[in-house]
Amino acid sequence: MAAKTADFDVAIVGASLSGCTAAVLLSRAGARVALIEKSPDPSAFKRICSHFIQASAVPTLERLGLYEPILEAGGLRTRNHIWTRWGWIEPTERRSAYCLNLRREVLDPILREMSAAAPGVELFLGQKAVRLLGDRQGFGGVAVCDREGVETEIGAKLTVGADGRDSHIAELAGVEEKALPHNRLAYAGYFEGPKTRFWPDAATWFLDPDIAGAFPTDGGQTFYIAMVSKDRAPEFKEDPERALVEHVAGIPDPPPIRESRLAAPVLGKVEMPNRVRGPVAPGLALVGDAALASDPLFAVGCGFAFQSGEWLADSVSPALPMAQRVLAVNAGRLIGSKAG
Repeated sequence: MAAKTADFDVAIVGASLSGCTAAVLLSRAGARVALIEKSPDPSAFKRICSHFIQASAVPTLERLGLYEPILEAGGLRTRNHIWTRWGWIEPTERRSAYCLNLRREVLDPILREMSAAAPGVELFLGQKAVRLLGDRQGFGGVAVCDREGVETEIGAKLTVGADGRDSHIAELAGVEEKALPHNRLAYAGYFEGPKTRFWPDAATWFLDPDIAGAFPTDGGQTFYIAMVSKDRAPEFKEDPERALVEHVAGIPDPPPIRESRLAAPVLGKVEMPNRVRGPVAPGLALVGDAALASDPLFAVGCGFAFQSGEWLADSVSPALPMAQRVLAVNAGRLIGSKAG
């Protein structure tokens, strides 16, 4: 069907952690933002994620006004205890060491609702990016398509790919990528039952090469995860729950997973290559996993998503007041000429 058009200062593809963060902060700087999400469901969330928000991102959450809503939704202030063959590495008591943990099922809708309510932000749900406007000499927006085949061209001075590790925007733009194999697979699930030893703190076991983790979260649940060498794929594919329980129960100082009940289906992901993308072209930026997707065993993804969205907004915001003033002056001249 024929394309419709709309013009914004910034078009952000991906209404998750990094995209929503950038949208909120850019709106506060006076930008008109198109926030584009391929899922039509405003409550959509990322399903494969430890949802452990590193302490480095807490100042960003406070700036967004998201810290208290996370706690009110049941999020836990938490730290991380790390097991090694030489013993436990214990976290400090400093305030700066405290992280946050809230299921993405709860977190993502809160953040998306906050973004949609921000002045100047328009949320486009159920819209898939199909092509970029412009070329490598300078991009000027993105064309999106809904499920009925209606295409909309969204013009923008800056187009942002916030669409994750397998970024379609990076692919459309032909952004250079360096990918390194990650030779582990991950299976995880939410369990209800006895509290872990360090509750509400998390615990991670570095078993070399395998990993295990216990992440307490809202609702009294614990997110148990196994990251193991790919040669163990058959046992996890045959019976994911049994393999996950056996792996976590068999580690040193194990958490009480055997005494717990699975609260949601075990989910797995096999391919998780480390990816670094860039440099990008004029008029295009990448944030979150779209820009840098590192080894997930260190649980830095959520924190990096928030922080990179903030870094982008702070980097481009100084240009916005000048752009707004130019538009206002030109509009004033046009009105004056018509009046004369």
